[in-house]
Amino acid sequence: MTTETAEDILLRLLYATRLEHFGGNRTRFIPCFHLPQTVETFAGAQRLETPEDVGRLHDELCHHFMLRGATDLVRRPVAAEFRSEDVIHATHEARLLQGTTQLQDPYVAFSVLRRGPQGWQVADSSYAIVDSEEHAALLAGRG
Repeated sequence: MTTETAEDILLRLLYATRLEHFGGNRTRFIPCFHLPQTVETFAGAQRLETPEDVGRLHDELCHHFMLRGATDLVRRPVAAEFRSEDVIHATHEARLLQGTTQLQDPYVAFSVLRRGPQGWQVADSSYAIVDSEEHAALLAGRG
């Protein structure tokens, strides 16, 4: 029997959502997120209640990344820990790139991952984006 670690689960969700930022497929992006949930930054917070809310956020992120000329969003786990059998607290660092050029300072995100009927999903997230007001505002629902 293979047992997934908390980091394995975080990596799987980071990989799945990264592909969809640049592939533009919101139908594969939406199921990665438990609803309702809160997404927050230093610019504020927004509550995502419906799959349409997640799809709108996806489309806005894709548009923002395209306007910035981003070609990749590289994320690496910092820490991931089971808080219970069905809850993980996780932190990752993200770098928005155009080729090998960094477009903004790396930022850290904290997420709560929950296992439910659809499997593991991101349940809430906080992003510490300090040098891109547009990116932070977009995630906070003010973009």
